[in-house]
Amino acid sequence: MDRREQLIEAAITVIKRDGVQSASLRTIASEANASLAAVHVCFTDKDELMQAAAAELLQQLVRAIPQVIDGPDDPRGIAHRILDSFWAQMVSDETYVIAQFELGMWSKRNPGHSGLLRTVYSEYETEIARLLAISLDRVDLKPRIPIGALARGLVVIMDGCSLQYFADPGNPNHKALCDLMVDAYLDKAGL
Repeated sequence: MDRREQLIEAAITVIKRDGVQSASLRTIASEANASLAAVHVCFTDKDELMQAAAAELLQQLVRAIPQVIDGPDDPRGIAHRILDSFWAQMVSDETYVIAQFELGMWSKRNPGHSGLLRTVYSEYETEIARLLAISLDRVDLKPRIPIGALARGLVVIMDGCSLQYFADPGNPNHKALCDLMVDAYLDKAGL
């Protein structure tokens, strides 16, 4: 792992542990066992490092998605495995998803970085759409909702369910409600 990657990973660690507001360059350098000068060699400022950390954190979700293709070929099975994968990640490491939300809000609040969130979400939606398209081809189905909108809707459901989970993590009904919403959405899509 090169120094830049080390600093990005350190930034993610600090953000997950302490939040974006506490992620100073000095704290990140310390986490990476690097000097502040090394940070400035790799990144011009905190904004550039935060942008790189946000991109990497959200890309980790995108990279995990293809693993859900194993199993039943139907689009409903694929959609639920995507949701199950995301849900398992969220409940096993809440800080991971909280950090994603924080970095997303950071990108919206900082001029020049507001496109980051849309770019990463687009990649996430594209990967989900790709997997759904594969499953639709295998079973020769045509959804009533365009595949891109179908993927975006699944992301909307996951985000909403995440916020409900964080509002009351002890409620055992969140996952069942999320599954129900996915099923209703897939029914509407004719799947």
